[in-house]
Amino acid sequence: MQRKLKRFAENAGQRSHYRLEPGSGWQYGNTNSVLLGLVIESVTHRKIRDVFAERIFKPLGLRQTSWPHGTALPPPFAAGITVQTPDGAQADATDWSPSWAFSAGQLVSTLTDLRVWAKACAVGALVSPAMQKQRLTWVTQPPNTPEHKYGMGIAYDHGWLGHAGGFPGYNSGAYYLPGIDATVVVLVNSDITAGKEDPMPLLFRAIAQILTPENVPDAL
Repeated sequence: MQRKLKRFAENAGQRSHYRLEPGSGWQYGNTNSVLLGLVIESVTHRKIRDVFAERIFKPLGLRQTSWPHGTALPPPFAAGITVQTPDGAQADATDWSPSWAFSAGQLVSTLTDLRVWAKACAVGALVSPAMQKQRLTWVTQPPNTPEHKYGMGIAYDHGWLGHAGGFPGYNSGAYYLPGIDATVVVLVNSDITAGKEDPMPLLFRAIAQILTPENVPDAL
């Protein structure tokens, strides 16, 4: 596993056009999450799906969240429509394998479970106070204002804490607003943009304008 991890890191570094010395800056990338998953497997000597089930799904009671085997989805499910095809033509991505995402997003869940997860993730329900402090150590991100910040796997946008996600055919977001104990989860079975924006942020913004007009995110 250590050789596998080293080889993956070397290959990722060779493909990267943006390198930084430790502590000198940051760049978001799914590669980071994949590497973290390999580290977890190396340290625990277990498959990451089993680690997730034991340390996240079970403590939070996430009974409808799973690490999928193959391309099958637990019914009922929504068909995912994508334009991420070689020619840009619309296609059904429901049966596309999520395995390429690994620890960057190879999970299947529901609105019910994500509602629980959004708050637990934001408040650090499964980590120590020291770790939560690290997670909420912010760096600004474009457009570099105090309203848009990023921590250790958690984003801040006008008070909302959470993260967006995307996979061919699907676009999602799960966020928690601590000030009023509000949770919003948006799942869209399409990655077709409206103008230049993904569908989830547009829907989330419309919901926030009604429910929390003082806290309307604009860079999810």
